[in-house]
Amino acid sequence: MLAKRKIGEPALRFKSVFIICISIFLIGIFSGCIDSTEDVELIVLGVLGESKEFTLTDLKQLSSISGTSEYQNSYGNWAGKGVYKGVPIAKFAESIGGIQQGDILVVTSEDNYSQIFTYNNIYPSTEWEALQGTMILAYEYNGTQIPAWEDGLRIAFLPTDEKYSNDDSYATSSLEAKGAGGPKWVKFVKKLEFKRENETVTFGDGTTNHTLSWSQILKLPSINQSGRSITSLNEVSDLQYYTGVNLTYVLDVLIDLNQDFSVDIVASDGYKRPFSKDQFFGNLTFYDELGTNIGHGGPQNLSLILAYYEGDQKIGLESGPFRMALVGSDSPITSSRYWVKLVNYIEVVVY
Repeated sequence: MLAKRKIGEPALRFKSVFIICISIFLIGIFSGCIDSTEDVELIVLGVLGESKEFTLTDLKQLSSISGTSEYQNSYGNWAGKGVYKGVPIAKFAESIGGIQQGDILVVTSEDNYSQIFTYNNIYPSTEWEALQGTMILAYEYNGTQIPAWEDGLRIAFLPTDEKYSNDDSYATSSLEAKGAGGPKWVKFVKKLEFKRENETVTFGDGTTNHTLSWSQILKLPSINQSGRSITSLNEVSDLQYYTGVNLTYVLDVLIDLNQDFSVDIVASDGYKRPFSKDQFFGNLTFYDELGTNIGHGGPQNLSLILAYYEGDQKIGLESGPFRMALVGSDSPITSSRYWVKLVNYIEVVVY
């Protein structure tokens, strides 16, 4: 005998199925809220225009390394000690066609904070490797991954002594990036941009040459003041504001400024203009608009800069992209022979 179907049974079955479906739907929604790894994206740009995007899932599928490290901040304090896990930056360079000596890496965070690194940070020599270790993009700290780790994707260095000190940072940085270790550990990294730039200038200190690209030059301390030049025929240039590198800062990084030294400014066409120590610090003749000698300048009212902007425009190729300019708060007029164009090499000679 067939069992009798109870009154209301189909409705109960429908209700059960409905509840199960709703439960599955809600689980899917909440799972998506908890597992937000696919929302974490990294943009990688190559030197020839290649572009790739990575989610956290993508990153975790790449070869990774881990190690204990900490960094020293601008105040000399230590911070961030722990175990970092992530992808060596070299892997990203290789993923977009590779890089070569002279290329740079611009690391940009979600709030547009950026730091510049060189080929030598990504592929360090034995000496640099001992100081900075491998440079990685970390996605895990002490076993906690992002988004639970709230620093987001982060640059980290893994030296063998497990301490990335300010001295280590200084010794393994190019001229524009000399400084504390902490700022190099960029948080919330959003973009890795590998760049190859033809516009460069080289600073030499007698033992080592430091070649900087346009992007690196713009990171150096700058001056924005006006100045004019005068030719041997008493032709005075129009007053113009120039923005450029504070060369006193650069020399202070390279040498002891208390020493006796001279500076040779060399142009790409072979022209060379020497500056004595006194001249470098502004002790040059000032002229009026008629070409009359009206005395000498000094460090308080004349600065020798490597200019890259004339007004708000990049200096044209007929004079730049880098040229010397002598500027001050009173728009001094100085001899045009010191306004060297097409500068590509600055050598410091210590006596």
